[in-house]
Amino acid sequence: MFLSFVVTCILSANSALLPAPIVSENLDRVPGESWMRFADPAEAGFSPAKLEAAREYYESLDAGGALLIYDGAVLASWGDVERRFMCHSVRKSFMSAAFGARVDRGDIDLDQTLAQLGIDDHVEGVEPLTEIEKGATILHLLQARSGVYRLAAYEPAENPKPDRHSHAPGTNWCYNNWDFNTLVTIFMQAVGDLFIDFEKTIATPIGMQDYRPRDGYLHLQPNMSEHPAYPFRMSARDMARFGLLYLRDGRWGAEQVLSEDWVARSQTSYSEAWGGAGYGLLWWISGVPELKEVGMYSALGAGGHSIDVLPGAKLVLAFRVDTFTSRRVPSESRETLIKMILDARDGAAALQPELVPTIARERISPVVHDFDPNDFVGRVDSGHGNGVRVWLSPEQTLVIDLPQQGSFDLTPLGGQKFIVEDSNFELLLELDSEGHLSGLLSEQTLNSDGYARLQGGDVEGALELFERCVREYPKSANAHDSFGEALEADGQLQAALEQYKRAVELATGTDDPNLTVFRENLRRLESDDAVSSDD
Repeated sequence: MFLSFVVTCILSANSALLPAPIVSENLDRVPGESWMRFADPAEAGFSPAKLEAAREYYESLDAGGALLIYDGAVLASWGDVERRFMCHSVRKSFMSAAFGARVDRGDIDLDQTLAQLGIDDHVEGVEPLTEIEKGATILHLLQARSGVYRLAAYEPAENPKPDRHSHAPGTNWCYNNWDFNTLVTIFMQAVGDLFIDFEKTIATPIGMQDYRPRDGYLHLQPNMSEHPAYPFRMSARDMARFGLLYLRDGRWGAEQVLSEDWVARSQTSYSEAWGGAGYGLLWWISGVPELKEVGMYSALGAGGHSIDVLPGAKLVLAFRVDTFTSRRVPSESRETLIKMILDARDGAAALQPELVPTIARERISPVVHDFDPNDFVGRVDSGHGNGVRVWLSPEQTLVIDLPQQGSFDLTPLGGQKFIVEDSNFELLLELDSEGHLSGLLSEQTLNSDGYARLQGGDVEGALELFERCVREYPKSANAHDSFGEALEADGQLQAALEQYKRAVELATGTDDPNLTVFRENLRRLESDDAVSSDD
């Protein structure tokens, strides 16, 4: 889904035309166990009508959630702010904070070189690091200026790098996953598990409500590098706490969680990056004039995820996109939203605004009778050389470890079906004749295996898999559409038409991004004269 209308909101560069200064009685306001929100946005110095226009613009985007914080309290909350989405490259700013906490404690010396740390990268057929490359320091890696141009795990396909050995350490900026990933190896050598330490030094002190260490995992691709990526999942309301920590120069109430020096260094631009932006210590510094004016710097992730910190406006925006289902919001659209929010400022905040508790979303858990989670505990081969483990947490919740995806709680739907938390995918756990876990199936695996057979010419095999997918997931529009494609390939045009109709029926009125494709398949086959003669 793209822009439904064009909004132009340009802040005047003339300071005399800006709204009255925004003041607050309590510069140390932070959330407790949960966030507080402004009962009336006008008491925060914002126009309710203009914030409503911003909300309408947000609704035109393919976003998953957004939490807007002004001066330590919620100004606006849109979408699902409690669901843990993938963070993608926002993870790098989390890594920056993890290093900062340990640098502040004297546990890590940023001037240490890769040679001093014993860091190399051994991949078959690839030249190891040279002595010049080993001269890169931890600080160079945090600045993305190592000069080591090697393949890396989790590397964006569209991210070209300079030729290897073309730049000495510290002389050139390159958005380089090798730098970012090698940092986790260094961190684990010096401190230990990143995700546990992040909980200890960052998440717990600022009261994150949803984060657990198992919401992160190490993503290793040994054919590229021995240094893994470290994806996180996190909710918008926890990301907003993280942004507020930086807005407050590392303070959380009376506690200095990160030093002011580290926060200042993080938002200092050391390099000119893409599109006029600057790059700090794993943070992006905005080059957009209106946003640069309020000092905006951001943690950015693929698909549109962000934590935007605007010190000059005392704002933090946590912006989420459901990249589990391949949705995307362009950076320009998010920046337009932020400009609209800034334009909504129309006066000074009340000295004692009325704050009220935020209300958590009501989540209805399916009621399942005669369910013994121990029946599903075990380990199976995923079919790709990786084992999938299902285990029982101390809270007696089933958890599944999915290769290269992380650990997720499973919510029972009845029978052998479960919902995978956060991604919200359905999963079928198969049991053998003796009642032991023997396999797992999801709509995604059935669908992808079905297409693999269809593209390989095995139409009969594809039909079998797609038919099972429809049987197991009857409310999935995509399952019906895929079954329709296989039926069409087999010449069963009338049956294919019925499947296409069902896909459109299920997707209509929802935010399914594939609805246009479903409708096109239906229109195409309805206009096919051969369908009317199909028996």
